[in-house]
Amino acid sequence: MVSVITAVCFVAVALVFLAATNIRIETGSYSIEQVVVSNDLEDMQPAVDGIVFQPSDTIYCKVRTLGVDGIIGMRWFLGDEMVSESIGKTQSNSITSYIKGDSPKGLPEGSYHVEVFIIENRPIETINFEVKNDSDH
Repeated sequence: MVSVITAVCFVAVALVFLAATNIRIETGSYSIEQVVVSNDLEDMQPAVDGIVFQPSDTIYCKVRTLGVDGIIGMRWFLGDEMVSESIGKTQSNSITSYIKGDSPKGLPEGSYHVEVFIIENRPIETINFEVKNDSDH
């Protein structure tokens, strides 16, 4: 009887602590449903390897997930060099990151890819794309 009372008291104290500190406990899992790379937030289409963007474009990567909201990371690379990284928690099963050039010339031309990861920093999805000036064709 004493151990049951002790256990009930422990659970009650834990619940009061969690309520007071505003900590949320979630159970379940989440997974990547879709990855979209686009230069237009309004017309986000599924990503296709090899898509070409202009140096002046802002390039967005939107990840949609299934399950509970969770942590998603995105690493942007120019060749083998990481140029940007963002990690955040999805909201309503969605998260978006972007890259754009820091100079008036925009992004450097070249082969890019974005890696999407969930845990342990291992990429789950990789999308390859090019940045190339139209006048170079």
